[in-house]
Amino acid sequence: FGSRNVGVAAMPRAEQAGAGHPAIAQRVREINEKLECRHNAILNPTVSDYAGVHASVGIDNSFDAKSLKKVMKLDVSSVDWHDAQFSWRGVDPPIANALRRVMIAEVETVAFEIVSINQNTGVLHDEVLAHRLGLIPIRFDPANLQWRKPGAGAENGNHLMYRLNKKCTPKDGTLSVYSGDLEWCSTEVGREQWTEPPTLVHKDILITKLRPGQEIDLELVAFKGQGKDHAKWSPVSTTFYKLKNEISFNTPFEGQEAQDLKNCCPMNVFDIEDTGRAFVRDHDACTLCRKCIETYDTRLKIEKHKNHFIFFVQGTGAIAAPAIVQRAFEIFRDKCVTAMSVLHDRDPELSKGQAPPLLVDEIDDTDSD
Repeated sequence: FGSRNVGVAAMPRAEQAGAGHPAIAQRVREINEKLECRHNAILNPTVSDYAGVHASVGIDNSFDAKSLKKVMKLDVSSVDWHDAQFSWRGVDPPIANALRRVMIAEVETVAFEIVSINQNTGVLHDEVLAHRLGLIPIRFDPANLQWRKPGAGAENGNHLMYRLNKKCTPKDGTLSVYSGDLEWCSTEVGREQWTEPPTLVHKDILITKLRPGQEIDLELVAFKGQGKDHAKWSPVSTTFYKLKNEISFNTPFEGQEAQDLKNCCPMNVFDIEDTGRAFVRDHDACTLCRKCIETYDTRLKIEKHKNHFIFFVQGTGAIAAPAIVQRAFEIFRDKCVTAMSVLHDRDPELSKGQAPPLLVDEIDDTDSD
């Protein structure tokens, strides 16, 4: 991130190619946009990561917010409370990976942090029991809680309180203690303004088992936190992305060859038309096993778009998957603003009474959705 003469990852490469080098410009565009998968190698996996890398052939790849706005696009494929899938194109791997890391480590949730054990005569040690309790996801909007100050404890407006009290009697035999046995103690200040009370995502998480005469009596305090401090605050069980596939035929497959091509793919990527010619049924189903390339080598080509990413977000249920993505973009935007403000303060040329050239000022608020 920086001023206009500094290149960054999120750049529509070769869009500003010099008019005097059309063939070179086309080749540069191909190199920057796609990588090719061969049976024994991957060709052209890198991306240009600084401005001026193609200056010798008259191509300008410096950052430009207006050009980025034209090529960047986000399409939502599927979404529910726990999962979301979307594609993001027009950005480079460092930007896509930064968003992924923000979703994992910096989107806030609420989780148990303090466990006060009054009695525990079960088989699980106190430390193991507290660790298991801390990983139970809580469905609650973290915006309802204030941040816990360093060194502070449970104060008004910064915590949730739960209690667990179970005792096994001879009549019970073996008593299973589940997350649904945790009881919320509604003593928090400001709870009347909450749209929804806190609930546990899963009521059937097995915490421990008790035998006759054994007892557990404890209190739990939950705080707002981030995954970079502890994994229990991460809103996702995992989030990852893959590059968009593009499969093409250099020569057509017809008749028995088309059937052989279809049969050799374990992911059913290919299918056969009524005319007997093979076609690509689902580009994204390809897992790059390379079986088709090993069999037919140069007769088909498998490429991946280096600036088109398909994201898979699998939430823990603490907050909705769409909210995770939205909050991650908000945090990422704030990081960009902070970084450019720091650059503005440290650059003598930019500090002469001018406002920092923030990216958000160049993109209309109406397009923020």
